[in-house]
Amino acid sequence: QNPRNFNLFTSESYIDFITDFVGLLRPDIIIERFVSEAPQELLIAPKWNGLKNFEIVAKIDKKLAEKNTWQGKFYKDQSLLVK
Repeated sequence: QNPRNFNLFTSESYIDFITDFVGLLRPDIIIERFVSEAPQELLIAPKWNGLKNFEIVAKIDKKLAEKNTWQGKFYKDQSLLVK
């Protein structure tokens, strides 16, 4: 359980990951939140230069538009597969 073995996302890599992942989600799943905030004195990691929730969500929206993707775009309905 060495902390050095634990990789943290940068804000940019997290946004990239989330925008790829959202495309694979079922369209009917409701996403409650992407990030949360904590007081600086309680925050261990990640340190994203004080980005607020709404700023991360705006960056996610922008990246989704740049990638021309949306929730469920790449979802494959498993019920359509032959069993």
